[in-house]
Amino acid sequence: MKLNLQKLTIGTAAHFKVGEAPPEHASLQVLDDHYIVLLINMTDLVIQLGCWNYNPNGHNNWFAFNAIGRTCSQDYDTCFAQQKWQPVVSINCHDATADLSLVTKEGRGATWRVSPNCSFAGGVIGLT
Repeated sequence: MKLNLQKLTIGTAAHFKVGEAPPEHASLQVLDDHYIVLLINMTDLVIQLGCWNYNPNGHNNWFAFNAIGRTCSQDYDTCFAQQKWQPVVSINCHDATADLSLVTKEGRGATWRVSPNCSFAGGVIGLT
């Protein structure tokens, strides 16, 4: 099935302070106004935690999701065309632009600016 997805940006791995991960997984419920954030992982990192608007000097509300290892070994555009992504989280398409950090349990990952758009079913981010 071909979805109308928005190409977002590529993030490069960095390190984050994670703390204790929550036991619940993020919602992937798809409703009329929802926008799905999908990840193309072109690294050997296993990404499984997320945080909106990460603050390196404060408390962060991390959420867990199903672990995402390498999804593709080619470049972002090729991986996008081949639909080599995995879903991370579903948000409302009317939500404000926010920064999404995705990391391993050890805190290795990246941050992307996500601007939900109701003209798309979701957006695809890439990790290199």
